[in-house]
Amino acid sequence: MLQTTYAPPAYSSNPQLDSTIINMLTGEVEYNDKEHRVVFSYAYKVIDDSIAFDKVNKQYINKKDTIYFNRISIRGEHHFDIDNKAVIEYFKGYKDSYESPGSGLLV
Repeated sequence: MLQTTYAPPAYSSNPQLDSTIINMLTGEVEYNDKEHRVVFSYAYKVIDDSIAFDKVNKQYINKKDTIYFNRISIRGEHHFDIDNKAVIEYFKGYKDSYESPGSGLLV
């Protein structure tokens, strides 16, 4: 038997830590018929006071920059019957910061 555990790093609290401010706008356009579904979506997000871990001081701090994020996605579904369907989805992100994937695919 193999077991993996995670122990978070020890850190000191930061009483000056502010909440992250996130402004987001999303929209979707969807087409349906009896056997098919297609969804196109768009998201625009602005993040102020994001939170990062400062390894030197061993505490969480606010990053004082603004992060802009745009994402588009398209999803297609084919319904064989009420219990079975095939799904494919693709997304592409455009952002200033690349901590998360820039694109992805779901099959």
